[in-house]
Amino acid sequence: MIYRIAFSLLLTLTSFSLQAKDSYFFKGLNKDWSMPWDGHQGVLSLDIPFCIDQSLASYGQTQSTQTPKINYKIQVIGSVGANGLFEASKGQEKIPFELSLVSNGSPHDLKNGADSQELTSSSLCPSGQLKLSVKTKGDLHKIKAGDYRASLRVRAQSNDINISQDGLIDLTIKIPKIVSIKTPDPIKLRALHKLKEETYICVYRNGHEAYNLKATGLNNKKGDFQVFLDGASGQAGEHKALNYDVSITPPGGSRITLVPNNLAKGLMGSSDPGCNGREQLKLEVSVNKKAAQNVYAGKYQGQLKLTVEVQ
Repeated sequence: MIYRIAFSLLLTLTSFSLQAKDSYFFKGLNKDWSMPWDGHQGVLSLDIPFCIDQSLASYGQTQSTQTPKINYKIQVIGSVGANGLFEASKGQEKIPFELSLVSNGSPHDLKNGADSQELTSSSLCPSGQLKLSVKTKGDLHKIKAGDYRASLRVRAQSNDINISQDGLIDLTIKIPKIVSIKTPDPIKLRALHKLKEETYICVYRNGHEAYNLKATGLNNKKGDFQVFLDGASGQAGEHKALNYDVSITPPGGSRITLVPNNLAKGLMGSSDPGCNGREQLKLEVSVNKKAAQNVYAGKYQGQLKLTVEVQ
């Protein structure tokens, strides 16, 4: 026996839709930023402008000419030191720096991985503009030369919008090799009983690194250390030319006798451009008494050129 059962099914479908968050992205961040140092000021600063913009797809779906009302916060993640400051690195060498977020002209300090103050839709592109302000800490004169790099990841946290990806910043602080010398005062050897005089010279070398020095006499073709009787030239006879010796003593180092036109290598300079009375190079000029007795009486003059270069 076969039973047949017939029934009808009434299926009611109710339409519904999911409202996804609008998609936004960082504009102006994903690039390399360079901070070259010119050797003058002890600190460097850089402003990185950026904003958060609405993606084209999301903008096309919204069909609205009004800026949506949203709230969000910014986070920056990077390498930090023991003092909590961000760092740019070259091997084991570090340059600490501070970060602040500038919104509506007001800066707010940023800490690694911590939320910024709350931002609103007034800071969105295209009318709004944010800035990440970078400022180095400490005296760059004391930093060794090289390229110091830092990578920063920028994130936005919001319940109102979706930021599709993080912003990336590759930052390079460029410290060149710098050496400079301050012109010494004229050296005067006044009498035969005191034919030795010394003076102190400031030689600045950033990072307290090494430099080379060369001394040259400017009064003759060979560059020898000579002074001449007034009115005489580099071709003067032996009784009108007087040889002298030059020596230097680096800070904390030993006395070095200089040879005309030859480099004295591996000298340590001061990391303070003004030396401040410390770490100065002692320059000594002396004349052999017997040699002085073999020339004509009178006033002898000459010029000594000191040249420094980075090692």
